[in-house]
Amino acid sequence: MTQHTLLPSASRRKRLSRAGFVGISFVAATALSLGACTRPDLETGTVLDRWAPTVNEQTEYLEVLVEPSQSSLSAQQRADIERFVSSYEAKGSGPLILSAPSAATNAEATAKLTPEVHKVLSGASEGALRLASGQYDGRGDAAAPLILAYKQYTTVVPNCPPAAVQNFAKTFSNKPTVGFGCAVSSNFALMVADPADLMAIRALDASDINRREIVLEKYRQGEPTGAQRTDDESGSLATAVQ
Repeated sequence: MTQHTLLPSASRRKRLSRAGFVGISFVAATALSLGACTRPDLETGTVLDRWAPTVNEQTEYLEVLVEPSQSSLSAQQRADIERFVSSYEAKGSGPLILSAPSAATNAEATAKLTPEVHKVLSGASEGALRLASGQYDGRGDAAAPLILAYKQYTTVVPNCPPAAVQNFAKTFSNKPTVGFGCAVSSNFALMVADPADLMAIRALDASDINRREIVLEKYRQGEPTGAQRTDDESGSLATAVQ
């Protein structure tokens, strides 16, 4: 958890869980397998699948406590929100979700502060912020908070067996050693910039409809469909290396 993250109380966490909190789970860290089981004694998939990296999913959240008589955010609350946004933009995945309490004693105060929170969020963001809204059951809570949350993924590097426990001279079976491929998977896991990419394939951007029509029309006319190259784009070698 980041330093500015405030943990919700047990009763509030129960309410959030019952309400679904817009589909976000408050499990601290759920290991999600990306390939075959990491047990090296199972002969499934390829050798690299034995040491496939895993991804931990956790939810970072910030509670903005709201008193019934409160009419604006404090300087500390603004600073907490700004730091939370910076953390989200650096390592968050998916939308940043702002959930407000419903049927809470301080409902009027939270309604007043919500637009101000939106303004702070927009001002703290370096680009277009992916913001989503939600609600949770705040009945009986005199100081029900506004809750900001986002998902974060971290890559878990495989725990490779030390070379000292491997018999590299045992080659009569022509099978790979126990740790074969683990170093490759470890290096790959360390190079992944966004662990969320290991969870699912990113959606493709929309195709260029205008370019597609041009290519199809050239195809109908029997003309070359490729773009015309200029002399500067030729693939000829420079005289110096010939």
